[in-house]
Amino acid sequence: MLVVGSVRQRRGGGGVKRIYLSKGERRRLQRGEGGEVAEELVAHEYTDLSRDFRDHPTWDLNGASDDTVGQVKSTFEKIGESYPAPGRFRVWKQQHESLLRKDRDDTAWYVFVLFAPDGRDVLARMVRLKPATVGRRIGARGGWNDSGHEMGPQYKLPQEVVGL
Repeated sequence: MLVVGSVRQRRGGGGVKRIYLSKGERRRLQRGEGGEVAEELVAHEYTDLSRDFRDHPTWDLNGASDDTVGQVKSTFEKIGESYPAPGRFRVWKQQHESLLRKDRDDTAWYVFVLFAPDGRDVLARMVRLKPATVGRRIGARGGWNDSGHEMGPQYKLPQEVVGL
């Protein structure tokens, strides 16, 4: 999409959505608000998802409404200044299992958002995947890893694994 005033025009096709960020959204990224910007973009682009994307405190979505839920994961194309590396999407096992349970009713999605510079602009590319698809891709790459965090095992998905 191109930003024209406050109107956005979509560019690209297929399953990947492309949105150029507004000046205000780019400023928010610089302030470290990438997660919030990603959630707002997803809410605008995927209107069938519940508006509450934030991590549920217990990761148990079984008590959530019957609405379709989405878990938004975001990263930058490159992370780190001294030793830049491709950004990855962190998926927590406990969260993933909760999404899988919710998806028994076909009501759960992951939405992956990648922020990438494009000249003077910033392009957000996003793709939506079912939890079972994400789980198969994690399994094919060796499975869950100990994170050393209280949130338990995790997997850091490379951009290309989700199709971005």
